Amino acid sequence: MFWKNSKPTYKAILFGLASLGWTNSALALSCIPMGPGDVYRIISDAEVDYVVLEGQVDFDDSLLPTAGEANDQETVVIPAWFSGLMLGEHSFDQKVTGEIQIEAHCTGDWCGALESGARYVLFARQQADALVLPLDPCQSFVFTAADGTAGDVVMQCHRGGACISELPKQMQDLSPQN
Repeated sequence: MFWKNSKPTYKAILFGLASLGWTNSALALSCIPMGPGDVYRIISDAEVDYVVLEGQVDFDDSLLPTAGEANDQETVVIPAWFSGLMLGEHSFDQKVTGEIQIEAHCTGDWCGALESGARYVLFARQQADALVLPLDPCQSFVFTAADGTAGDVVMQCHRGGACISELPKQMQDLSPQN
């Protein structure tokens, strides 16, 4: 349990914010286009502890729910293994390895996707003795780390620099500011 000794400096996006993009199965899914800077700002002001991780997540991807077989009300918990770095006081400087739970949820014909073995920037919720990665159809808490851009944006926010938003202009004024 690598997160026990970490400083709980990150807060969770409230479930309502995470579900803003979810609709019922009769309607088309409409996701709010949030980037890592938007999520960073939101979790900084939330009430539940989150950690920001950059690294590789390994799991049995056959356990991910797929459209058509998933129940909208069902959350599938998938055990996974994370290896990489956790955002510390100054940078992604804390090596971490340990279990993480993926909470996969579908809405209608839309399910979140994650590739086992790939590198990501993840916003994981601290919950009791576990780290939980919410995986919703809009993939609000998961960003590819392949080109380093997501990690750079998080670092810029963390150091008090410009925290780049991907929200539509009319929504940026509603977003929490650092």
